[in-house]
Amino acid sequence: MDKLPGELSELVHISAAILGEEIKRKYGLRIYKYVEAVRLLSKKTREARYQADLDIFSGIYKKLAPLSSADLLNIAHSYSLYLELVNRCESAYRAFRLEQKKFEFKKAKGKTIFVFTSHPTESRNIESLGYFKKIEESLKQFLVKKDSGRLRGDLSLYLNLLTLTSLYKRKRPSVEAEAYQIYSQILHPAILDTQIGQNIKGNSVQFRSWTGGDKDGHPFVNEHTLLISLQISRTFLIEYSRALLKDLKSSFSLSRAEKPRKIVRSLSSFSLALRTIETVGENDGLRVSGIKSDLRRLENEFQDFSASVPHSLTKLLSLFELYPALVVPMEIREDSELVKAALADKDAVIVKMIRLTAAIAKGMDPHCYVRGFVLSMVRNAQDIENGIKLVNKVFGRYALRVIPLLETQQALLEGPEILKSLLSRTPGLKREIKKEWDGVFEIMLGYSDSSKESGLLRGKLLISKAIRRLDKFIRSAGLRPVFFHGSGGSVERGGGSVKEQISWWPNSAKETYKVTVQGEMVTRNFGEPLIMKSQIYKINGERSKLSTSKGLKISEELEKLSVLSADKYKELITNPDFIEIIKHATPYSFLEVLKIGSRPNKRQQKSSGIKLRAIPWVLCWTQTRALFPSWWGLGSGYQVLSSSEKRALHAEFKTSDFLRSFIMILGFTLEKIELPVFELYLRKLSANPAAALKLMGAFRSELVKTKRMAKEISGKDSFLWHRPWLKQSITCRSSMIHPLNVIQVLAIEREDRALLQETIVGIACGMMTTG
Repeated sequence: MDKLPGELSELVHISAAILGEEIKRKYGLRIYKYVEAVRLLSKKTREARYQADLDIFSGIYKKLAPLSSADLLNIAHSYSLYLELVNRCESAYRAFRLEQKKFEFKKAKGKTIFVFTSHPTESRNIESLGYFKKIEESLKQFLVKKDSGRLRGDLSLYLNLLTLTSLYKRKRPSVEAEAYQIYSQILHPAILDTQIGQNIKGNSVQFRSWTGGDKDGHPFVNEHTLLISLQISRTFLIEYSRALLKDLKSSFSLSRAEKPRKIVRSLSSFSLALRTIETVGENDGLRVSGIKSDLRRLENEFQDFSASVPHSLTKLLSLFELYPALVVPMEIREDSELVKAALADKDAVIVKMIRLTAAIAKGMDPHCYVRGFVLSMVRNAQDIENGIKLVNKVFGRYALRVIPLLETQQALLEGPEILKSLLSRTPGLKREIKKEWDGVFEIMLGYSDSSKESGLLRGKLLISKAIRRLDKFIRSAGLRPVFFHGSGGSVERGGGSVKEQISWWPNSAKETYKVTVQGEMVTRNFGEPLIMKSQIYKINGERSKLSTSKGLKISEELEKLSVLSADKYKELITNPDFIEIIKHATPYSFLEVLKIGSRPNKRQQKSSGIKLRAIPWVLCWTQTRALFPSWWGLGSGYQVLSSSEKRALHAEFKTSDFLRSFIMILGFTLEKIELPVFELYLRKLSANPAAALKLMGAFRSELVKTKRMAKEISGKDSFLWHRPWLKQSITCRSSMIHPLNVIQVLAIEREDRALLQETIVGIACGMMTTG
């Protein structure tokens, strides 16, 4: 199928028509005519002619430049609404199709762990997300019942409200607000029902959180935000528990017999007991332990009364199994250098966070509250040892699992040597790991920073080799490896389909599938139970292939290509002229004033070259449509290879899970790149036109080479041969993002922050990732 499904096309057509009516009604005929004129111009770019596209963008620029910022904001808002409306049509259609599919879940070996983070932050505000959720529900209803009258009424109402509602956040969100936004989605009753349903079937799906505990580079995260995050999740989980208790009580409400009445009294008593743990505080573990004892007594009463317990009680028992402290377990993180300093500073924030964990968890295992202590920017064994010392200093034992994050090229290359040094320096550590953590040694792998540092291919290759070397060493030490993948939604940060992400992982990484789910991806993958269920089904499917895994085969030719491309990439990002151009020709210089997330965009320490964190670095390239970190240097590196080396890569593509996965992900990126858009930014915003023109020539040349490389290695004429319908989706969506890019250029020229924020959210909706 190389075209969009008819039902989806119909859904988009109807929805877009209703949006057009609301734009005309709210903003007036004049603005509507501008929106339509620009839309028709943008559609012409679907023929993909470089100079013609550039002329069209220049024409749109001239047409919009005389308008006031207020008019531009209304036009930008119209396109942002359209793009998110298309997202909701696709999501509704996906859920509709999944509803027709029967998922046959069998008890799966291993477990799945989703770790929710706020960064990159969901760029849309919570009010607009609420309206779009209602729109999505209406779209799903239409697909089932085909009631166009009801759909028109619902969409008119919600789109009317959305024309009055900004999609962007008017003030920088607090850590508390970010925590609430995430928990309101992942702890929604329908999502909890799905998670519990999997647990009852024997499929372990666990939720954890970094929001409120990720101290690394975040001045607003501390012991207070850690407590607040635990408190918010507790509130949602108690609310869910009470709903289950209410359902149980209703089953006995008509009975006058003594035994049922006794059970009703016990249920009421348990419901009242939940009040004692409404507030998370010191000695919380003792109070929760008491509640769990009450729950076991309640279970015994039901077992005495009936041959089997009611489903609502089974769900309640499963809830406490998944969340032993009735909170979403946190994982805290801090920079290794600051952890070292904290050993001599009892007032360091990370010390206070660990100390708070000890105070709260008294009476229970601390890992019910905080499952891990992640050390970022680990460079050597001493960094890990410092983390363990800090935990021991507060608890008197190794009570929190220390998780080293390997994210630089050096750390990934030296990973096994770092661990070997650690175990030799701390002879009793292996015994402690077996005693406290069932022999599990966990390593986190950073996709964002490794790709930012070396480019996508080199970054992924370093990680793939590091996993296998670490896996081999940890097993040889008599321990069990668990790999925690710090990947995001965008390709540049390790994103892609489940198959593309994990087909090349070793068995140990599949047995415990642990990944971060970052910001905006929470809404996309956990806003709808069926989509969440589909995700788990795919993960289990990949996990079931353990015995047939081909392993990683990295040839000399692929290694050479990765090194050559990384050298080319580093040559450019360390060029001062390049950095200067990017500062002016992207949203780079405005990132600190944008109110997208609570965390600063730049690292505090001094360094050469780019100081941006990996996430905002990717944001700049996503917004300008160049997607630079994913492909730069690949074409030039490939061109250097001999004919025999190129033939070897083509042959390797047929047998290598890694190379096939990479080329598929690269193809998705190549279809989304719009260099004429990037050239518009350079022409209008660069302070050095000659240097910008030279850079643009290099970009165009490199892209031609990279596209040739992708097709030669795969032997395919299309970049999306494996998902042909996606090409049409990208083409249609892409042309409707163009107007927002033109308006973003105008916003940067005018230094109009409100207009810039609107375009950033709109482009993120169209690209389906902020960065």
